[in-house]
Amino acid sequence: MRSLVALRSLAASVALLVAAPLYAQQASLVYRLGKDTLAIEQYARTSTRLNGEMVQRVGAAVVRVLYDVTVGSDGRPTAATIRRVQADGSSLANAPAETRFRVTADSVIREVVWSDSVQRRAFAASGSLVNFPTFVYGPTELLAGLRRAGDGADSVPALGAGGTLGFTGLALASGDSVRLRGGPYPMVLRFDASRRLLSVDGSATTNKV
Repeated sequence: MRSLVALRSLAASVALLVAAPLYAQQASLVYRLGKDTLAIEQYARTSTRLNGEMVQRVGAAVVRVLYDVTVGSDGRPTAATIRRVQADGSSLANAPAETRFRVTADSVIREVVWSDSVQRRAFAASGSLVNFPTFVYGPTELLAGLRRAGDGADSVPALGAGGTLGFTGLALASGDSVRLRGGPYPMVLRFDASRRLLSVDGSATTNKV
């Protein structure tokens, strides 16, 4: 399909755009609905950083989501940035250039960066995570790490780009699978023994990828 070729071509360029730190673990996920490819995500991870890009076709348009997460020694994010851009890297119309998060022990600070201003707001939340857009599931590896450590990863405060403080978490589904909590879709996820994401299944949700 032409859409598949376009997405794969963009994904090839993504591999060059995502700056993979030395000794980073890299991964690629292809999100399919039947035989159609809806999105491709690629990311790289080290002990202190996780960054990547998701490419999604929305009708005739291609949207890219670039994200970067700084990870503390406890496996939790200390900062994150999310950018939504068009296929050529230019900003989306009537949308912020990027959204930044800074996570402290008792709060999370969100900055929405526009071309002429920055909107800043702080939310009281202890041990908060960041909720990412649909088809960005690489960062769930951080959540899986907290779950492995027994650090209460079934219901964790989380702030999304839209500025709503909610929660995220992983609940046991069946076998070696867990179900994502708090996001727009309760996707079933599978991780390997090293907490690397193996698969995402939304067949039991309204998002059937």
